[in-house]
Amino acid sequence: MKPFDEEDGFPEKLMQKTQQYHKERGQPPHFAQPGTFEFEYASRWNALDKMEKQQCGQVDRNIREAKEKLEAEMEAARHEHQVMLMRQDLMRHQEEFRFLEELRNQELQKWKQSQLRHEEEYHCHEEDMIRYREQKELRGKQEGFKPNYLENCFQRAH
Repeated sequence: MKPFDEEDGFPEKLMQKTQQYHKERGQPPHFAQPGTFEFEYASRWNALDKMEKQQCGQVDRNIREAKEKLEAEMEAARHEHQVMLMRQDLMRHQEEFRFLEELRNQELQKWKQSQLRHEEEYHCHEEDMIRYREQKELRGKQEGFKPNYLENCFQRAH
């Protein structure tokens, strides 16, 4: 241990306890009398110390309030940012849904057109077959001719 410390002073256990030491320790504490130089400056130091403590407390409160306000603003901004991202995601999904719906409608329209063409072709083919049979029958009656075996089979199949 150091015999002398700048901050704490001289440790009491290292002091020599002389007659003067015991005399000073026996006296009550010395307070400055009002109106004296010591009293005036001690009062000013005391007031300055109180003012420092008040202002430090006020600064601490102001900083704490500013931090809380900033945290609240940050949380609100984070929430708003998340809402914006969710909106963008929703819009993207809606656009994708519209695109897929349009594709589905196009495919359905193509399928319907294909079905109509097939039906038209079927009806045209059927009409052609009916005309063909009618022409054959008409020729057969005119010539006294009966349809042959293959034509009978073809007529039964359709």
